[in-house]
Amino acid sequence: RTDRRGILRAGLTWDSRDNDWSPHEGSLIDLTVDAAGPYTGSTSGWGRVHGTARNFWPLGTSSLVFAHRVTLDALWGAPPLMALGELGGLFPMDAYGGAYVGRGFARRRYIGNIKATASAEIRFAPLEFDLGRSKLGVGFEGFFEVGLVSMKIADLFKAWYPSSGPGLLLIWNRFVVFRVEAGFSREGGALYLQSEHAF
Repeated sequence: RTDRRGILRAGLTWDSRDNDWSPHEGSLIDLTVDAAGPYTGSTSGWGRVHGTARNFWPLGTSSLVFAHRVTLDALWGAPPLMALGELGGLFPMDAYGGAYVGRGFARRRYIGNIKATASAEIRFAPLEFDLGRSKLGVGFEGFFEVGLVSMKIADLFKAWYPSSGPGLLLIWNRFVVFRVEAGFSREGGALYLQSEHAF
């Protein structure tokens, strides 16, 4: 059997960040709605509504930043298995569990129709070196996340999935971010090497 997945997506975005790749202040908020069915070439009929708010606050200095993300994601109809294991929005990603949402849990560890997540990070990059015309920032971070996942909205608050951990940051001209993180949860831990912030 061959399954097809075609999606029609519409959304709104508000972006006040001072930098797309390594923001020190501002917000990025997006709201999207997905629809799928025979009219989009999809084998099954389903939809998704997704909202994420990301906020960034400097704590007295631009080298110390508090970053926060809150997400709500809801599916309806008969979504494919892949959709159950991801968050939608402008930048769809694995969830819950993985390098961007639910660090410390296995990739797509928890799947469901309804997902709610909250993440907080302290990013501290006190060192900056001149390398020719470029600058290399070196810093650290600590994060805490919690997620809720269920198939029905009535069951959403029955189980909580917290995780946390430290990380090392290398930031090239505030454009290229390389992070090395250790995430820990009640199910174990994981090491992540990524080329951008989690959010």
